[in-house]
Amino acid sequence: MSNRQFKTVFLGSQNVGKSCIVRRIVENQYDGKTEPTIGSSFLSKTININGEEITFQLWDTAGQEAFRALTKIYYRQSQIAILVYDITHKDSFRNLEKWYEDLKENCDRNQMILALCGNKVDLENDSVTYADAKKFADKINAELFLVSAKTGQGIEGLLLIKY
Repeated sequence: MSNRQFKTVFLGSQNVGKSCIVRRIVENQYDGKTEPTIGSSFLSKTININGEEITFQLWDTAGQEAFRALTKIYYRQSQIAILVYDITHKDSFRNLEKWYEDLKENCDRNQMILALCGNKVDLENDSVTYADAKKFADKINAELFLVSAKTGQGIEGLLLIKY
């Protein structure tokens, strides 16, 4: 049985929940007290899809502006990019344009699968509408996912993006 690997990079502003999403994917756990990521962190998850073992190398990048130049090195050779925003903070959504531009400058966008991920759907005060998120996802040719790292809602679909 072959084992294919996909380098998957998570991008987005600080406090949108990238680390919590990655932890939910890998350990199926939630810890709302995570420390800000410095540079990046790396975890992997292997799943069986249609009888094929697929390993996702999950790169959780720093969202702070101070580390922006450093995080760009983790984009290289990524096959999947997941742009994460917090549905309760419009600024995190507005900042996705910059994250997307950084991604295009450092990767071959034509060779990459792209997802837009709205996190924190368990909270009620969504300031980013589904229509706005869908419009941006369509503009950048990305699939849209709405998830909650806290409850696990929608998380499983993130790794099935290619299938």
